[in-house]
Parts: sequence; C-alpha cells; structure tokens
Amino acid sequence: MLSFGPTLPDERQPSTHVGPWDGLLFGGMTSRPNEPPAADGLTFGVGNNSAIAVRLDAPPPASFLVLLRWLPRHWELRFFDQYFPQISDPGGYVSVQRNEARFKYMVGNHGWTTEWQLQSPELIAAWLSLNLTPANPYSPKFERIEIVSAHADPWT
Repeated sequence: MLSFGPTLPDERQPSTHVGPWDGLLFGGMTSRPNEPPAADGLTFGVGNNSAIAVRLDAPPPASFLVLLRWLPRHWELRFFDQYFPQISDPGGYVSVQRNEARFKYMVGNHGWTTEWQLQSPELIAAWLSLNLTPANPYSPKFERIEIVSAHADPWT
C-alpha cells in the first residue's frame, strides 16, 4: 500500500507534498485525492500518465460501493464495459464522476459518446461487479480500474 500523505478535501488546491502524487494535474493546478479506502479485493497504486491504478482481485460488490463513495470531486473513474451493446466494436469505455452523493456516467467507443447521465452508486457498483464475469470466452479479464484527473466537469 502506498503512503498518500495528509488528506485534502475535494477542492482543488496547490500541493506542497513530495510523494507519489506529485504531478497529478487538474485545470493546471496540482491536486491530490484523499487516501484511498481499505476495501477487500482492491489494491491502489500509481498508474500511467498520472492515473491512480486500482487492481481488482475478486472484489465483492460492497468494495465497489466503497470505492465510488471515496471518488474525489474533479477525478474520474474509468473502466471498460464489455457488455455495453454496440453495433461495431463490442463494449464501451465508461467514465464516472461524483459530486457529493450524486454520480454521473458517460460511455463512449470509437468516435461516439453518450451524454452524461445520473445514476445511483449502487447500480454503478453492480455494473462494475457484472464486468468481473467475462461476457464470452474471448473477453479480456476485468483486472483494473483507472482513476484520473477529470478533463471535463459534467456538473456545470
């Protein structure tokens, strides 16, 4: 487990901390999420391109709910939904953002995206859990979630 240093509220604030979160950017300001929660089957680390990598090791649905309720404002949880109905390429790339107790998601793949839509954290957690079971024998294993500094704010 990484050491995340002192916690910050969800607001964007300049960082003076030297550690694994240096260089994470949002809107030109360095920001750092609060320390991630302890949740069965989830392991947190620093991923590519300043992302937070969450490795999945058979987490129960309750762990996804803990992860969602921790998701910092101005950060985005991303995963590939292998079940999303699509005419051409199967599946869709899902982005989820939180604003206090409300959640919005958007899905996209190869040039198309849906609009941001409200959804309950319980249904998003169930959606994540569903993807732990491969859609077919050729589906890639759902092993990782990325949490990145958001590029857009669906709440404005």
